Amino acid sequence: MNRYFEAHERVFKAHTLILPLVEMAMQRGVSADLLLKGSKLFFEDFKTHSQLISCAQLDVVFSNASKLLAKDGVSFLLGERLSHTASGNGFQALLHAKSLHHMYRISQLRQFELFPYLYTKSLRTHTHTHFILNFAVYKPSAQVTTFFYELFASLIERVLKQRLGMLATQRLDAFDYCIQFPFPEPRYIEQFHSNLCGSYSFSHQSFVIAISNKLLNQPLADAMPTLARYYLCQNDHSKHRVGFLQFVTSLIDQFPKATSDQVAHKMGYSCATFKRKLKQHQTSFKELKDELQKQQSLFNITERGYSNEQAAAALSFNDTTNFRRAFKRWTGKTPSEYRHILSR
Repeated sequence: MNRYFEAHERVFKAHTLILPLVEMAMQRGVSADLLLKGSKLFFEDFKTHSQLISCAQLDVVFSNASKLLAKDGVSFLLGERLSHTASGNGFQALLHAKSLHHMYRISQLRQFELFPYLYTKSLRTHTHTHFILNFAVYKPSAQVTTFFYELFASLIERVLKQRLGMLATQRLDAFDYCIQFPFPEPRYIEQFHSNLCGSYSFSHQSFVIAISNKLLNQPLADAMPTLARYYLCQNDHSKHRVGFLQFVTSLIDQFPKATSDQVAHKMGYSCATFKRKLKQHQTSFKELKDELQKQQSLFNITERGYSNEQAAAALSFNDTTNFRRAFKRWTGKTPSEYRHILSR
């Protein structure tokens, strides 16, 4: 079995996201056929047997939902529904973890089972841990990207509140928990006010969830770590599979000086095939490498207070001039301009 899966592969269970989304659309007067249009999926098939779908098909349905149901907040409602209906050994392990940090470690081990569409990289300061999220399989359109981020924000907030013993309407402390969305404030901002009780802001460079280290390591009152370990020991042959882009990015991270040709060789592809596959997943080797370096440099400058020299050295740039040029290409601003904005 491949260590990764691609956008066209049917590996996801339709009843996890598609079926509840169809039901919500029908409740709002949108037919199943209209929501599924262009996906080569048919509602009747869901009624009779378990069906597997691909990320490409999910993209089509989410795109349709974004156009047909944007004002209804179905992305948030889908995240809430998923928090109530999720099952399986991975989710059971989450429910018995001894802390939020333990939950994060479990989510890494059982990513495919829990939420295989996004992957997380954690970066830590002395007060907070910043979880940077990227797409694991392919790079979707702006509409679908927004839909995924809203869904995930809703899901995470509800799972955290459940484990922290908080009521659904209780607000999470802004110091302990905040979300940075990488898109401008949407026209339907009331959906964020209605569906999210944590602190959030818009127009950031990446999708980031920041949690205080104190909250992250706080013992959970209802924890049963032995039971969590039991569920993690249950067989799951898919638990080590990751999305195509996540696998490529892990190689770039592991071998930061490797060229596109060298990464292609490590994956067993010719240079032309590798380039074509990246294009099929709506990205390129340069885009993936730039995004990785941008996220690391932004964190080093904004959270760790690195100077240009320190930030350049951390990414193995030969000099600060090249780093400043790269930073401006990544963000549209020089490091000094970015610091000035943050200081206001």
